Amino acid sequence: VYLESYDNQSKVGYRFTMEKIKGLRLISKLEAPRIQWNEEKKKVAEEISNSTNTIGKGTVLEGNIETYGNIRIEGKVIGNIKSKSKIALGNSSHVDGNIIAQNADVEGEVKGRIEISEMLILKATAVVHGDIITGKLVVEPGAVFNGSCKMGASVRDIKMGENGQGSRTLRQEGTKTI
Repeated sequence: VYLESYDNQSKVGYRFTMEKIKGLRLISKLEAPRIQWNEEKKKVAEEISNSTNTIGKGTVLEGNIETYGNIRIEGKVIGNIKSKSKIALGNSSHVDGNIIAQNADVEGEVKGRIEISEMLILKATAVVHGDIITGKLVVEPGAVFNGSCKMGASVRDIKMGENGQGSRTLRQEGTKTI
C-alpha cells in the first residue's frame, strides 16, 4: 500500500509506503524524493533537510523512522530513528530502539543505542538505558544514564535507506570511554 503526495510549494513529490508484515503489523517508510542536482534542486534538498516532523503525545508508532529533517517525538516509538539533522525527544517520549542523528536533545526515555555525530544533550528528565557514541555530551543534573559512552568518535556520514541498519562509518580520534 502506498500514498503519493506532491508539495506544490516546494515542487517535490513524496511516496509513503506501508508494507504488511506478520498479520496486521505495518512497517512504514517515507521515501525521499529522487532529484537531479542542479541549483534549483539543491534549494529543494535544503528545504527538505530544514523540515520538521512531529510524533505527538499519545501516539504510538511501530516501525523505523528515517528523515533528512528535524524530528520531535512526544509519543512512543518502537523501532529505530535515523535523521541527518536533529532529534528532539520530549518529556513524555519513549523510544525502544536505536537512535542515529547529527544532534539530539533527550528529555524522555530511550532503551537502545544512541549515536550522535555532533552533540547529545541529556536533559534533567532523561533516562537512557543503552550505549552512547557521540562527539560531545552534555548531561544535566538529574539525568539517568546506564550504559557505556564513547566520546570523540567522528562520524563521516549518516547513511539513509538501509532498512534500519545502524550503518555509519566511524573514525575514532582520541576516543574517551566513561
